[in-house]
Amino acid sequence: MTTTLIPVLRAAGVECFTRAQWGSPRQADGSYARRRTTHPMPAGPADFHFLHITVTDDTDRFVDGARSARFIETLGFSTPPMVSYQDLVTNEGRYFEGQSYGVKGTHTVNDRKVPGFANDLNLHGYATAIMQNVADEVTDAQVRTIALVFAARELAGLVRRGAPIFPHRKFAFKACPGDKAVARLPEIDQMRRRFVQHGLPTQDDEGKAIA
Repeated sequence: MTTTLIPVLRAAGVECFTRAQWGSPRQADGSYARRRTTHPMPAGPADFHFLHITVTDDTDRFVDGARSARFIETLGFSTPPMVSYQDLVTNEGRYFEGQSYGVKGTHTVNDRKVPGFANDLNLHGYATAIMQNVADEVTDAQVRTIALVFAARELAGLVRRGAPIFPHRKFAFKACPGDKAVARLPEIDQMRRRFVQHGLPTQDDEGKAIA
């Protein structure tokens, strides 16, 4: 599976950048393509959405986001290193492509041994990470893009409809994705459900998002 959310996110007014556009050196050597074969996700929709934080500097411009995405890639837990998350979202609401959909990530593990959940949760859900530090604000634009990502997954059949959204810290001994992000999860969930029910917004000729 090589599904990407970028076309529908762009149609909804989100500024998106592929790995090639943000300068992933791994794109050229085929590491991400090979992982589709070596670490595929199980067939059928995943069960969960996961929200993480990258603990990197906040961004204001595309060049900042691209630099952060390249740095995050070097921290990936895979061999060779790749982005551990499917999606990266900046405070301006920009979207940077991470690990491919249909491919297992590497950053969501049930270290807390929460009953009823598998150890390797990467096989059961997809991860989105906000590109910033714990003390940074979570913006309205960021909330909207995250909700669009989660809704687009469900509409594409990548995640089951109505799937729970979990902060990483439910399963890890970390603050991730931070109190500010967790406080906005109800808004993200409500917006996600509205987008799934009514469809993703589109843009008119003036570039304004419409329902």
